[in-house]
Amino acid sequence: MSETVSSEDYHKLPGVSNSRLKDFIEDPRIYHYKWISGEYVQPAKDHFDFGSAVHEVALLGRSAANIVVIPDSVLSASGSRAGGKWKEFAAANDGSLLLKGHDFDSVMRCVDAVHKHPVASKLLRAPGYAEQMFVKQFSELGLSLRCKPDKLIPIADDGRAIVLDLKTTQATQPGAFVKSIDNFRYANQEYFYRKVLAECGYVVDAFVFVAVSVEQPHTVDCYSLSQEWLDMATEEVETALSNLARRTIENDWESETSGKIVCLSPPNYLKYRNEYSL
Repeated sequence: MSETVSSEDYHKLPGVSNSRLKDFIEDPRIYHYKWISGEYVQPAKDHFDFGSAVHEVALLGRSAANIVVIPDSVLSASGSRAGGKWKEFAAANDGSLLLKGHDFDSVMRCVDAVHKHPVASKLLRAPGYAEQMFVKQFSELGLSLRCKPDKLIPIADDGRAIVLDLKTTQATQPGAFVKSIDNFRYANQEYFYRKVLAECGYVVDAFVFVAVSVEQPHTVDCYSLSQEWLDMATEEVETALSNLARRTIENDWESETSGKIVCLSPPNYLKYRNEYSL
């Protein structure tokens, strides 16, 4: 099943998404608090989300993007989002991404850079489904899994497709992006999306990460992950899903270290940090 749904509504839906599974992998207690207990309240943002704005414009187009430029007249004398005029304006545009003029210009420069990249622009122009949700019940797990690819591009009648995933980042060079892959578990995301999409009838031939720098000159690079990355992700995701399924049945959300005193050893990079030669 696929349908168009806003990012805000998507994150409120039941079922397990990649981001929720990431919380579970970090700590089952966090997962329970945020997604089961009903106690978690999403913190209000007092600033615009640059990445969300770039996604909206790049994937949906400026006319369809849910973005409103803030007029200077509703800001305080210091240019902050405060005062009666601002509150009225924010209430009238509730649900929209509200950007100051210079922030909007930065977003558009970032989007323009993506559209000028020969590979990224071709993928963005290709016919496909942008920001659509796919949901599937996995009976063997007793869990409903869902994903929302930035863009799914069918390339054949037999279900073969390409997935484009747009990432805003500080730097797009290979060494820097490898760190992002590790820090944000992008390999897990790719495997999770492939798993859900396969159950929905799509075989992902290529999963392309389009990385664009938020810093000028807004460099853009495209990456795919090696099978070694995906093998590592397969083990971690499948283990996590099995563990989540068990814990859901048993209503057990304690950490592995609960009730224990854990002895920590220094990682290797600390052991050898002073060993160098001139």
